[in-house]
Amino acid sequence: MPQRIKIDPKTWSSPTPTEPVIISRLPVYAPVSRLAPNGNRSGAGRRSETSWGWVEISGPVLTWEHRRILLLSKTRAKAEKRWEDGSLSLWIDAYEVKKELGYDNGGEDHRRFLQRLRDLKAAALVVKNYKTGSTTESSVLWSFSYDREKTDTPAKPGIFTKTRRPKKEEKGVAEPEVFSFPSLFEIRISKEYMSFFEDDLRIHHHPDLVRDLVQIRDGTIAAIVEFFLTHERTCRFTIRQAMEIIGAITPGMAKSTVSGIMAKPEKFKTEVETFGIFVEGETLRYIRQTKVFFTNPPPGASTGAVIDAEQEPEQTPLETAQVAIVRLESPEK
Repeated sequence: MPQRIKIDPKTWSSPTPTEPVIISRLPVYAPVSRLAPNGNRSGAGRRSETSWGWVEISGPVLTWEHRRILLLSKTRAKAEKRWEDGSLSLWIDAYEVKKELGYDNGGEDHRRFLQRLRDLKAAALVVKNYKTGSTTESSVLWSFSYDREKTDTPAKPGIFTKTRRPKKEEKGVAEPEVFSFPSLFEIRISKEYMSFFEDDLRIHHHPDLVRDLVQIRDGTIAAIVEFFLTHERTCRFTIRQAMEIIGAITPGMAKSTVSGIMAKPEKFKTEVETFGIFVEGETLRYIRQTKVFFTNPPPGASTGAVIDAEQEPEQTPLETAQVAIVRLESPEK
């Protein structure tokens, strides 16, 4: 049975990790907010490599808009169930998620929401993790369920709208509250995508941090913020290195385009500083945030990653952050 999600308001401990670290250190999601109307919607042949691994993507190009939907689904889900095959079902209130995304409740935005879910199902990823040595082929979603006749209350047998039965005092014992789960969207994350959570460090985002993240409208800045949030200690990267790692700067890009991208951290300086990222000339310096924490993979995982809070602050040598991007085209004009 699906389990209703409870988050401790004092420790905000989320029951499941929000994202695997490797996903933020490879440009799985293109660093654009959304595709231009005439943008390239095919990711065939898109390949990139960084110090942490490489990713090949075919099918629909996934953007910050797709990632926002996934982040909100993970942190705003009303219930979840981990299946025996390793996949994960999340039950979400589509109305709430769309509202937080800035969508209205009209038919056009609802169709747009459904298309983004279809993209997450259709995109094919091949991810190589250098730390674990594993290569994984995956989609993001296996499936999603909803009612075509009702935009925000999809019907699914056994899933009902959350109800609260009035308490009745009977011999001094209050009748327990009854909760059930709704005519909600069920999205099912593939077992292969979930395997990323089993192989390497996982990141947990505070719900308020996710609220702030999804408000970022520039996809490049969002990708930069997500990348730095995966670091558990202070680190520094040049702006050029960071932009290449997230896939914002690619070989053959016009100098004028590169200049515009390089100028973005300064342009959004106030916004990035709220996430602990400071622009210092041509360098970006990150100070660990309290609204994220990390967990190790389960025992027996193939990684050597260990969280050590007692280590000295990490000062990433700029020359060690190597990155190579191959045939990675920006889909947003």
